[in-house]
Amino acid sequence: MLPSLLDWFNQVRIAHSDAVALVAGGEEGYSGLALAVKATRDIAEGEGLCTIPKAACLSIRTTQLADIIEEEELGGGLGLVLAVLHEMSLGEESTWHGYFRALPPREYLPLFWSDAQLKWLQGTELEGRVAADRAAAAEDFEDHVLPLLQKYPGRLRDDFITLGNFHVAASFVASRAFGVDEWHGDAMVPLADIFNHKASVVELGEGYEVHGAGTDSSDGEGGGSDEEPEGGGSDGEGEGGGSEEGGSSGTEGEEASEGEEGSSSSSSDEEHPSQRGKQAAGHGHEHRRDGACCGGALSHAHGDGTRAHTHAAAASTAAAAAEQASGGGEHATVLPSVMGGGPAAIHGLESANGLHLRLQMGIVDADEDTLEIVAGSAVPAGAEVHNTYGELGNAELVKKYGFALRQNPFTLATLDKGRLLGAAKRALGAKRWRVRSALLERETEVLEAEEEPFEALPNGHISAPLFVALLVLGASDNEAARWEGVADALRPPAAAAAAAGGDSEEEEEEEQQQLGAVQVWPVLDTKGKQLTPEAASAAAAAQPRSRGAQLTPAMCRLLRDEVQQRMAAYPAPLQQDVEKLAAAEEQQQQPGAAAAADSEAAVAERAALLLRITEQEVLRDLLAALAARLAAAGGEAAGANGGATAAGTTRGKRKR
Repeated sequence: MLPSLLDWFNQVRIAHSDAVALVAGGEEGYSGLALAVKATRDIAEGEGLCTIPKAACLSIRTTQLADIIEEEELGGGLGLVLAVLHEMSLGEESTWHGYFRALPPREYLPLFWSDAQLKWLQGTELEGRVAADRAAAAEDFEDHVLPLLQKYPGRLRDDFITLGNFHVAASFVASRAFGVDEWHGDAMVPLADIFNHKASVVELGEGYEVHGAGTDSSDGEGGGSDEEPEGGGSDGEGEGGGSEEGGSSGTEGEEASEGEEGSSSSSSDEEHPSQRGKQAAGHGHEHRRDGACCGGALSHAHGDGTRAHTHAAAASTAAAAAEQASGGGEHATVLPSVMGGGPAAIHGLESANGLHLRLQMGIVDADEDTLEIVAGSAVPAGAEVHNTYGELGNAELVKKYGFALRQNPFTLATLDKGRLLGAAKRALGAKRWRVRSALLERETEVLEAEEEPFEALPNGHISAPLFVALLVLGASDNEAARWEGVADALRPPAAAAAAAGGDSEEEEEEEQQQLGAVQVWPVLDTKGKQLTPEAASAAAAAQPRSRGAQLTPAMCRLLRDEVQQRMAAYPAPLQQDVEKLAAAEEQQQQPGAAAAADSEAAVAERAALLLRITEQEVLRDLLAALAARLAAAGGEAAGANGGATAAGTTRGKRKR
């Protein structure tokens, strides 16, 4: 597979420097099921690694079906799925035949899972969502693809245009597409999709932004964090079922790998030269579903138009000129930093699976017609060079890529908003509920069923909407009587403000506007391990000045009861799933077990197990945080006067 793929790269003028090499995934500690990218020598931040002509990218502009896609105004994901489907049907007549030969028969996403396999998703963020995706895909196919066979006779290969093949094309788009620029839109970008995923905080440098068909994740993975969720990415070339960062056995002891990071990308938003003065009719007419079968909108970190394009190109040209004058080597081209200046951390975590959370590669415009992959940060020789597909939790990774990570700082568990609010209403009574709920409805959307989800987040964090609801609904009558609005409820107590030295009104207002995830109590260290007793004591000393200190025992008990009921939704206890995963990984190490481990069924089962495990660990850690907060407040003391509190502890019975 690899030799023929490299031959095709040469034909379409895709190239990489001697700083990187393509290797088989799963070997020598590299992640993925097929291919991976490793550093053959030390790589400097900003160093150019690969060049990819935009003409070699499969998009709605470069496909042989471009005229029909433009005429029918099929933009976004649906247009690209149709382009991929058509080029697949052409076989050797397609420019991308050599590329398709290197891909797996399909990316084994939940879209393809059997009913028995879908039961593995019970209790998770994906439970019940696959059926809706299948229905949307069928509707797209029947309403927008099948009619083209009669409208344009002879242009599409009727025998190949089936719903099954449409699903296959959609799986490739979901797991591999990148935004290229405003003219091409999203596209299949060969070579770029060989870089496997790792969790990274998308903190971009000046002159870069997120670009793609859409940057909003409809499912909110990572929502409620202080960082802005970004999109993007693709899976490793030829991988069935996706790629996992650091392989299946990354450990925190692998700090020699701390040069391994994530990715972003940058490019020009200019129209293609051939389209200047014309309306780019196809792009911009994004279909209402944008290719719902693809698992959501496509996006990745990308440059902010002309400024980023000229900035990157000028820097590259200047560096090349300086290098030529000095007579140095051929790898000194350095671009402005892709990474922002902020720390790569989220929810108090700085690493996952033995790898820190910094971006590692980016895609910029080398010139008007060429993409360049550059190092977002330094990579040591021998290490794998990773991409990041965005700040995605495991539910989104399983849905769009078919795999999950053992540690993922963006994984979340959505709580049942209606159930929690119902408990609060019963505890408050009708009169107090009307007053408190009216305040929330007047100034926020936290009570809306389809807005502002209540989320449990890693390391004892909760989403901002959940925190706001708890503060308003769980406060004492005496406290609530002093409020004029929600801003008053969010203002830290006088004791906390005094301990912090007091904030000005401007500082308080800015803090409230920037309210992100709130930590109930820290339970993990920066590497995702349980805090040692010494570290826990130090964390406790800092708690009076934290946002979490505003949570009263009544609020904590209300949230605790909901979290316990949420955990009861999974088909097996956390420890049982952990043991099952360990047994499966041990079995994979047996002689002759590799093929079975790489089978679609095995990949799906591992993904579902990891999803269940990591979601339950988020909930477990939140329960530990609530227990610590309650202990600090005097244990199970009665709730404050008038606050919403559930009677007793609802542990719930596990569903079987």
